[in-house]
Amino acid sequence: MRSFLRCYGPSIATGALLAGLLISFAAGPRLYHRATAFATAVFLAPPSTIQPLPHAPVTVSTVAAELIGGLDTPAQESLTGHTLEFAGWAFDPVGLRAVEIRFPNETYTATLNIPRDDVRNALPQHIGIEHSGFEARIALPDSFSSLDRQPIEIIAINRDGKTKSLGKRSWLPASERFSAQGKRPFYLLMMTSGLPFGGGGEIDTAYRNYISPTIRTGVSVPILYMRTTKGAKNDWVFDPAFDLTRRCDDRLAAEDNLDGAIAYAIEKKTPIQFILNGGIWSNASCTTSEWDLSDHLEEDPALCQWAQDNMVYPSDHLSHLPGSTASPRLARSLTYHVYAEKVRAYKKRNLQAAARHIAAFAKKHPDLFAGITLDADTYMNPFFSGHATFDYNPGMLRQFREWLQGTGAYAGKSVDSSIPDLSVWRRAQTLTLDEVNAIAGHHWQHWDDVDPPRPSPEWMTHLNSAPTIEHVWENPWWHLWDAFRKHIVHLHYTELAHWVAKAGIPEDRIFSAQGFAASVASTFPSVYIEGKKPFSYHESAGVSIEGSKPRNGSHLGAIVYDKPARNDVAMPYGHSLFSEFARVDDGWGIVEYNAADIGDARTPPQYHNAYLTYRDAYNFDAQRISHMAWNGSNGLFADDPAYVSYTSFRNTGTEEAMRDFMVSRAFFPESLRLWTFGSAHYASDDGWTISAGRLQAQTGALALTANHQKIELLSPADQVLRTPRLKTLRLIVPEKSSAAVAQLTVAAQDTPNADWQTLSSVKEPKAVPFVNGFVRFDVPLQWPESWIEKNVIAERLRLDVELHAPEETLTIHRIALNP
Repeated sequence: MRSFLRCYGPSIATGALLAGLLISFAAGPRLYHRATAFATAVFLAPPSTIQPLPHAPVTVSTVAAELIGGLDTPAQESLTGHTLEFAGWAFDPVGLRAVEIRFPNETYTATLNIPRDDVRNALPQHIGIEHSGFEARIALPDSFSSLDRQPIEIIAINRDGKTKSLGKRSWLPASERFSAQGKRPFYLLMMTSGLPFGGGGEIDTAYRNYISPTIRTGVSVPILYMRTTKGAKNDWVFDPAFDLTRRCDDRLAAEDNLDGAIAYAIEKKTPIQFILNGGIWSNASCTTSEWDLSDHLEEDPALCQWAQDNMVYPSDHLSHLPGSTASPRLARSLTYHVYAEKVRAYKKRNLQAAARHIAAFAKKHPDLFAGITLDADTYMNPFFSGHATFDYNPGMLRQFREWLQGTGAYAGKSVDSSIPDLSVWRRAQTLTLDEVNAIAGHHWQHWDDVDPPRPSPEWMTHLNSAPTIEHVWENPWWHLWDAFRKHIVHLHYTELAHWVAKAGIPEDRIFSAQGFAASVASTFPSVYIEGKKPFSYHESAGVSIEGSKPRNGSHLGAIVYDKPARNDVAMPYGHSLFSEFARVDDGWGIVEYNAADIGDARTPPQYHNAYLTYRDAYNFDAQRISHMAWNGSNGLFADDPAYVSYTSFRNTGTEEAMRDFMVSRAFFPESLRLWTFGSAHYASDDGWTISAGRLQAQTGALALTANHQKIELLSPADQVLRTPRLKTLRLIVPEKSSAAVAQLTVAAQDTPNADWQTLSSVKEPKAVPFVNGFVRFDVPLQWPESWIEKNVIAERLRLDVELHAPEETLTIHRIALNP
């Protein structure tokens, strides 16, 4: 139940901390930035004109006697229209066979032997290189049509068959425009740090031609509101202009300050999400009590989390753990109980100071404010896996006893104004001391004697051993203690969100930042705090899905890597992880993400894994994805020994999948459900199955063959279809095959085994022209009135298609549910 990487700043993560079943941490010193090197052979120049194509300067530091070259034109990554021009140069001493411009389903050959005196002047040692130029002017046929981005790669091939990529470009199709006025955009945010040092380079320009009113890119930057202060002499007041030259051990104390981040967003006209981090990761890289308020507060054990043996460990106790920093400070963290008045007062003061500064910026530049995220990974310290569990601070035990019996702050009778009124958090069924004794198996005579379960060393060895832990977690006293810890985390996130909202930040722009991981085989994130069987057969550290959504209208922010990022986690109650997120929060977001396999630091994130993240996040009501990391490892350098896959975004399959996502969802309204069946270079059935007829997944399409004129198509199960909102089912098919459709019928289920409810049936549906040689069929959805009245969530659709001919084939390129 924790994230694998942490953007706690001073740097975005570059390495992993794997402590038993655990986690990772961030901030290694080596960050990859996009490089222009001869090895990449991408030389850019302005777009060509009719006479002759322009050339970029050829500049190299070293030259190998092998296939070399570069692409000059087109300079821009994204191309449109049906006439395309390419130009560059390529050379190999053994001779050049061809330069190919490769589309997913078509290859074009360039004209070779174009004079290039500039190349000869730069590389005079290569005989014959003066004729290394190539040009290609491609007229795409009128029949060329697509709804998808077409990736293009320019490949040089020598006479021995050796190949070299000279560059990649994208052809973008026309998009149908919907009216999206007043709708919230879907944000694709690039996590980075060190904006004054170039950490945000190109974020504002890299995807300029992909942006639409409904899909926007931006930056996500850590602001360490407990570290970037005016120092001990000024009571650690938050400093938006914190001096970034200050040092902490052998590194910078912080790489960004709030004023600099705001200035970047205004200068670059780029939306920004502020990572307001004052939690465990904000001071994990190094200790500087002179500036860091958390470091100062942690010097007092009374303000820290206590282990079950009442130990408060030194902050560097876990420095032996492997990772990208030599000595992470993760062993000591601040307690969350409401009686830690000093911690709460300082955190509220500094958090609100930062929030007020941001609110003023948001008021002046509303289009540039994407939102804020709160302390990342708010939980009971989990880094002692198999050795210790938390939090047994005396103030936490006091609050536990009051929570059980509904007294103290939960009765709303506190005389101390610094203690919050928790009466709205009072348990529906409070307990008597006799009932507590019965549950715990004790004979306590007084409430002050009540003590939560304290795992023995033998028990601790079973805390995260999936095959043997069931008997451990069936302990009802532990269940109650764990429910309380989840309540504490929920309460803390709610308070943080409330403080920020009071400072002027709109509630719907505030996100938590909780890590969700399938840490051990057969385990999964907890859904509920209490009520149903928790199914928390592992050390939850107080984390739950329900408890990660603040109560004040703010949003659940999820940190996901690996399988959870792909929505590939077996959850209780029959729902997927993203389905549970959507059921808890309509408008949640992924606030930190990488698609890579966390157990494989060498293999870059793969396209098919990232495709699943984008598809399911969108279809389960997420409103943003923040990518780890813009200034992390670059896929161009995957062979470098220092490459780390789970900090890698640029030039990986994830970046390719994001481009396809931006094109396919451009100008579409929120609440849409959309299945694209892959892309121009990837085939997927998107979980749709068939019970009558035959189905074959193609690149960006489903090919359906009727059985006696009938096709019965079933959507993926476990959808979250909000019936009052979704009004129309839309099919996108090629115009040439639209005449095959005789009738369309749509039915739905609200539970897996329920009867199908027919929503609509249309005979001889009208094909309406769409774009690029496609047409659409729109089928109105008439939900049962009882479903609309009760806001019933439909979980599955069935689409019955009747064709005019018995064995006719229909190709479907899109299925959408439109609001």
